[in-house]
Amino acid sequence: MAVLRADSDRSEMDVRLVAIGWSPSIVYRLMVIRPHDTAPSSTDDLNRPIVSFRALAPGEAGLYKPLRIRLLTVRVGDRTATLARRMAFDDFREERLRTLNGLDAASALIPGQQIKIVE
Repeated sequence: MAVLRADSDRSEMDVRLVAIGWSPSIVYRLMVIRPHDTAPSSTDDLNRPIVSFRALAPGEAGLYKPLRIRLLTVRVGDRTATLARRMAFDDFREERLRTLNGLDAASALIPGQQIKIVE
């Protein structure tokens, strides 16, 4: 594990890089980024995915469907709210679509524009 501080456009960020050697031929790499001024109590939230990392039990992998990022071309009449319904999440669909595509709340979609969705 390595921890470093990085500058973003808006503020300083703490970056945690983790490498988990799973086998001689498999290494998983994780990166956790948070604002530097985040409360120390949130450190536990950052460690939870790392310490809980585990192999799936036999048969467990079949319970999960892989998510895919898909490119769409915006058509006349498309809105973020309607396209967000296609996102493979139960909550914050429009917020996730906007974040994934770098759109703020005032951004309007333009016909012909390409956007990403998660299906």
